[in-house]
Amino acid sequence: MLPSSRSRTGFTLIELLVVIGVIAVIASIVGVGLSGGSEGAALTSAREIMQAQLTAARSQAALRGYPGAVVIVADTDDPDRYLRHVAVAVVDASGTFTVLHDGANLPGEVRVREPGDGSTLLAGPQLVAVDPGAVAIPCYLVSFDPHGGLTGAGGGEIWLAVAQRRADGVIFPPEAPAVGLAISRYGAVVAFEEGDANE
Repeated sequence: MLPSSRSRTGFTLIELLVVIGVIAVIASIVGVGLSGGSEGAALTSAREIMQAQLTAARSQAALRGYPGAVVIVADTDDPDRYLRHVAVAVVDASGTFTVLHDGANLPGEVRVREPGDGSTLLAGPQLVAVDPGAVAIPCYLVSFDPHGGLTGAGGGEIWLAVAQRRADGVIFPPEAPAVGLAISRYGAVVAFEEGDANE
């Protein structure tokens, strides 16, 4: 006799994309560790980590039916994570962002440039509890709607650059190497080098 209902086997496309994103993050971190941590390798790895986080946030938004976001710590009181720590968050039923995992620090001294320094997609800062049970801290967000597109109108860019840490904060020297990620209004992510931005 055949069973009357089918049990679910296999994985959905979204689940596979999230797993691939996590594997890419781990591979990037290991790659930088093995390469000696040069600025170029750190930038490439940071861009791959950010791209994986963006893909995971977009997938989580579609999977859960609530907006999702990549959260970037903007707390100047935490220089080790300032503009460097990224995590995936989703809006819960109460309307607040909840971080789904511990996130990752970008390698070396690579950090996300702030909105006034070229990263046109960052919204905020907004208070988000990045660590479970911790006090909410200021964070920039790149938000996706439940259909996988960017929240708000149009697309934009996120820039990653090698920063210098000083006693009074973090600065981006004008000659610092940088790479970018362009995101369309529909959520498609394209990586580019600094010289390619105007082409």
